[in-house]
Amino acid sequence: MRMRALIAAAAVTVSTIGVIGITAPTASAATTCSGYTDAYDGNFRHYYIPTTYNNSADRNCVLSQGNQGTGVKWLQHSLNQCYDQKLVADGIYGPATRNAVKNVQSYLKRTRSSSIVVDGVFGPQTSGYMSWGYYTDNGGWFHC
Repeated sequence: MRMRALIAAAAVTVSTIGVIGITAPTASAATTCSGYTDAYDGNFRHYYIPTTYNNSADRNCVLSQGNQGTGVKWLQHSLNQCYDQKLVADGIYGPATRNAVKNVQSYLKRTRSSSIVVDGVFGPQTSGYMSWGYYTDNGGWFHC
């Protein structure tokens, strides 16, 4: 009888862990910023900001090492323009981009919000505090 109770308890535990593992949100389950949005401010300035897909305006997404695409490319441009990170804007989130994001997160943590996590992952929190490079209607880039 005691053995049956132990087996039943183990089955319930495994079942519960399985359900929690499937439903619990994780960083890897977050939406990737697979595009960008041209955020026009009405003063001839266009800001290209990584978003869930092109022109979605949805910043609730992440970029991390291994990601590639236009969202990464525009992130790299702003890291260069606004924070002097000197990255190649190739659209590949490699170790250099990860380190640049960590540098910017450290800066933002000191100057804008102590709650920013310095992990090298670009997400909604980092996006919300970052300054973004912009270009004008005539195609000129300016510093932030």
